[in-house]
Amino acid sequence: MQFSALPPDAQVWVYIANRPLSTEVQQAVLEHLKVFFAAWKSHGRPVRGAARFWADRFLCVGAFIEGGTISGCGIDASAHAISALPEVFGFTWESPLKVFYRDSTGAIQSVPRAVFRKMVQEKHVGSETIVFNPGITEVEALENQSFELPLKDAWHAKVFRLPAVSPV
Repeated sequence: MQFSALPPDAQVWVYIANRPLSTEVQQAVLEHLKVFFAAWKSHGRPVRGAARFWADRFLCVGAFIEGGTISGCGIDASAHAISALPEVFGFTWESPLKVFYRDSTGAIQSVPRAVFRKMVQEKHVGSETIVFNPGITEVEALENQSFELPLKDAWHAKVFRLPAVSPV
């Protein structure tokens, strides 16, 4: 199944590589996951799953069950399969508790939340800084600009107390 064929309300989980992954590594990861997806079940019911990479760092895994929901054991099975990938392909997963953003060159950076708060306070990042929301829960969030978006439009603005921008 192609990721684009998933319904908009399919569940999604985002895993973040510690570095940009080459096209070859991404393809190898996706091929590896196809084997898992072909056999994935949740309480005996087949799970339809697919994956894609976003910006060479974010592995987005989407899945659904026709007329049902994926149980905890089904989710655990996918987490187990995905946790094994870094050892096989030579990278590590980043904590989703970090803040991921694009710097002035467009490169993706990650920092602890306390550091990002200080960056906001010291105006090293601003309302137009692009941030990522790895906490999205549905495939449609990838398509409706809820995953990669300006800081002013993200939950980050409230949590990190982005100063309001006055109209010009």
